[in-house]
Amino acid sequence: MQTSQQASGGESSSFVNNENIGNTGPPCRCGRSTKLLKAWTDENPGRRFFCCGVHGFSSWSDAEEPHGWQMTSLLEARDQIERQRSEIHKLKSEIRVLRRRRTPPPAGSEDNLDCTRAGADQSEEYNQLESEVLKVSERERVLRQVLLISWGGFLAATAIIISMTKK
Repeated sequence: MQTSQQASGGESSSFVNNENIGNTGPPCRCGRSTKLLKAWTDENPGRRFFCCGVHGFSSWSDAEEPHGWQMTSLLEARDQIERQRSEIHKLKSEIRVLRRRRTPPPAGSEDNLDCTRAGADQSEEYNQLESEVLKVSERERVLRQVLLISWGGFLAATAIIISMTKK
């Protein structure tokens, strides 16, 4: 996506959260309105910027670039969330495959007993996969909270430093 490359200054391990944060920004140089988005690049994790629908990146909303332990924490949390999303996707596809296999055998089948045993094994595997999906989803939720809290700490620390330097 052009927006993420321009907002980051590079391409490696970057993506942009396409959810509009809800604010419109200053007009672009073409006169169109801009949307406030959040970059999740290696160089600018969690940094907000204004994006024109035609030209992409317009300007930064945040005055300072992220740095220090907060930046490292945000990058680690972002990478872990992506790994867990991938794992959840894989587990959900395995569940879909197991659900398709779970169709009952015909009533007069000779292999009815074997199918029942195989179905019980698959049912147990299905239950294990479902519990794994729940665990991974919970881990992802906790990591999202850590990400938000660390970003809040970063903003609070920055505000304190700025207020102390103004005195």
